[in-house]
Amino acid sequence: FPYLLDSTQQTAKTYGAKRTPHVYLLNKTAANILKVEYIGAIDDNFDDPAAVKEKYLEKAIEAVSKGGKPAVTLTKAIGCGIKWKKP
Repeated sequence: FPYLLDSTQQTAKTYGAKRTPHVYLLNKTAANILKVEYIGAIDDNFDDPAAVKEKYLEKAIEAVSKGGKPAVTLTKAIGCGIKWKKP
């Protein structure tokens, strides 16, 4: 799947990213516009992959790929603060 390497950090600033990881699921509409479908955490446990109960991003991708909308569209991103480059 496509992803964005934001070496200038401009995209992160534009979308309001605060932490890493801070996930944004974008979907291209029929009009060729990128629509934000999900923002937040990958899952409900950043510390222990074996203890994950909710896979937010995976479920959002599944819903969008089937033409639907994610049941959960926003969660709190938990992780380290983004270290912004100095201008």
